[in-house]
Amino acid sequence: MYMIAKISGPEARQVAKEEEPFGPRFPALVVADMTRLEIWATNFKDQGPDFTEFRAYAQDTLLKKRRMQGF
Repeated sequence: MYMIAKISGPEARQVAKEEEPFGPRFPALVVADMTRLEIWATNFKDQGPDFTEFRAYAQDTLLKKRRMQGF
């Protein structure tokens, strides 16, 4: 896996609210508390199915993550 993006501030909250396939559509309480969003994905060398994973953090605490099939 590799990190595609690390986003903070208002842009992170906007992406976190987006519907599939553009975002994870995290609950409003998570979006309100988060300080950054990390987007991770598999690469061709990884075993198993392809996926993209969105991770919402408040400082260094993981609040929620969501894994979606594909890139």
